[in-house]
Amino acid sequence: MFPCWPFRRASWPLLALPLLAEVPATYAQDAQQPLKEPSDMGVIRNILPAGLALATTGAAQLTSPGGVGRLPALGWNSWNEYGCDIDESVFLKVGHHLVDYGLKDLGYEYVNIDDCWSDKVLRRDNTTKEIIPDYVKFPNGIKHVADEIHKLGLKVGIYSNAGLSTCGGFAASLGYEDVDAATFAKWGIDYLKYDNCAVPEEWWDDWKASWPLLALPLLAEVPATYAQDAQQPLKEPSDMGVIRNILPAGLALATTGAAQLTSPGGVGRLPALGWNSWNEYGCDIDESVFLKVGHHLVDYGLKDLGYEYVNIDDCWSDKVLRRDNTTKEIIPDYVKFPNGIKHVADEIHKLGLKVGIYSNAGLSTCGGFAASLGYEDIDAATFAKWGIDYLKYDNCAVPEEWWDDWKYVPENWFGGPPNEKQDDGSPVNSKTDKPAPPGYDWSTSNSAERFRRMRDELLKQDRTIQYSLCAWGHAHVEQWGNDTGHSWRMWGDIYPVWHGKHEWSWGIAPILNHASFFWNTSDFWGHNDWDMLEVGNGELTLAESRSHFALWAALKSPLIIGTRLEGIKPEILAILANKELVDFNQDPIVGASAKPYDWGLGREFGSWNQTNPAEYWAGESSKGTHVFILNTLDVEDEKVIVFADVPGLEAGKRYVVHNMWTGSDLGAFEDSFKIDLDAHDTAALRINEIVCPKKRALADQETE
Repeated sequence: MFPCWPFRRASWPLLALPLLAEVPATYAQDAQQPLKEPSDMGVIRNILPAGLALATTGAAQLTSPGGVGRLPALGWNSWNEYGCDIDESVFLKVGHHLVDYGLKDLGYEYVNIDDCWSDKVLRRDNTTKEIIPDYVKFPNGIKHVADEIHKLGLKVGIYSNAGLSTCGGFAASLGYEDVDAATFAKWGIDYLKYDNCAVPEEWWDDWKASWPLLALPLLAEVPATYAQDAQQPLKEPSDMGVIRNILPAGLALATTGAAQLTSPGGVGRLPALGWNSWNEYGCDIDESVFLKVGHHLVDYGLKDLGYEYVNIDDCWSDKVLRRDNTTKEIIPDYVKFPNGIKHVADEIHKLGLKVGIYSNAGLSTCGGFAASLGYEDIDAATFAKWGIDYLKYDNCAVPEEWWDDWKYVPENWFGGPPNEKQDDGSPVNSKTDKPAPPGYDWSTSNSAERFRRMRDELLKQDRTIQYSLCAWGHAHVEQWGNDTGHSWRMWGDIYPVWHGKHEWSWGIAPILNHASFFWNTSDFWGHNDWDMLEVGNGELTLAESRSHFALWAALKSPLIIGTRLEGIKPEILAILANKELVDFNQDPIVGASAKPYDWGLGREFGSWNQTNPAEYWAGESSKGTHVFILNTLDVEDEKVIVFADVPGLEAGKRYVVHNMWTGSDLGAFEDSFKIDLDAHDTAALRINEIVCPKKRALADQETE
């Protein structure tokens, strides 16, 4: 076994601060103009207007060797985006992002920990009086964070307060300035944000004044992880703040020149969670279905997990009357919806939920009802007027003048990459069966333009509507989907079987096989959609339903329930309500999906197999490294994780393996972990390196 060495705190000397008298006599300042960098003032001192004299009380002045503080600080701070929801991983990832996005090269050097970093209960060490970090959030201590950030050539800031407690109610520094300054220096802190809350009455001022802001430090208080590459334009204007305008040319946020879909409030940043009527009800819908579903989402605790959309699929409109003769608005089916669609939306909104609707980028919907091609402006405005929050936009009945010049249908992707063979002889909806020439830009296709037209009209509305492209993976939607909507279907319709297909729908295994090769286009603000969930439906076994949900969550696909909630079986609800899997899908720090790292069964990496897709997947979250193991065999099988093979893990270390299905730890393991899986079942695991309990280490130090 590997020993668990306690963490030893190093002793760092507090550098003496040079006093004003230590500067060259030629730069001596009068009593009203203190100096912080001896070389700075020179002749400038003699030309400052009297009204801008820098006043001092005559006490020692803070001098900054190396020019620290001479210019406004540049960096990042956690408070605006994360508040108290912070941990070690937030700051370590931000450090890497500042480097990777070129922000470090521009001078952004501080990674600043704001309030809530300390232990709110223990507060201070009884002997040393030092503030005690929150070792749940920072299991390796603050110095470890500083050391790791320093390795990147960056600096670390921390927060305290000149009062009895911080603004968040944590230990503050008033009366402990000597202890805290020494502690911060010992930890390797480079920057102190010093707040002004909870000031005791004896420290109140005699008078009150408001002072102008003379120089603004550029501390980007947004998640740096949200910057997207050329295939992932920003959709939340507030995400990048000042960063967007100072990115180096190589990181420019490219677009096609069309309007970009912006989403105030973070709509679409994470995969959508909700419920849709099609898989279970088809056209057999009415108002009561959706009102009951809204209550079920609340009553079953699904709303609390983030399931928020109640989506009306096809067949909601009047198939005969179709559109109003005067307004051209689509007419709802008033037999099914006697109070109209807006009434349904209003009632769902009262539950704190959102409402989705369905339309189609063709002459009619897949069910033969009125569609939106040519009516994008009217329909977008109608949906906004009704209070719609989500639009599923389908791809049926495309007229010939809108057919693409080339064909790409993912189900016809015979043999897998890099082959794009499309000549299976099936009926086609294009001018030719031929694949596109190498390098063809699918964003110029007619398919892309059809879906962009609705996007542009949605942008004109005074309501944020999440836009789901149901293009079935055609026309390489992954190449232009992120420039157009929040999510995009990557394959034909799903069907509740494991193997094979049913008419134009497909089982779980073929979809997972395709997903094995298309995971790199999903991140914040844009998500590959592997279709609605069939958990608990059709012929799927419980193990297959578990795999279906776990891997859709791992792929960062929208999780749209397609199961009847009324009378749902407890074991099916338990799958849909698995908090740890939902949390991975909705992780606020890591937007990328899990990826296959081993195809299993002794196969070559990247093997195309619609019966036995990739078995070993791994991905990061703010909580650690996650591994998803799928048993593709039709019999029980033992699966082995070799830690050295998993991205993010290393050989020669001990790890705790945690079962995401049960929420329990399975134990500590070295080198590898074995697990028996039923046919078509999936193990969902979180793996964390073992670290020594810090409080024990602190106790050890006190005895030295």
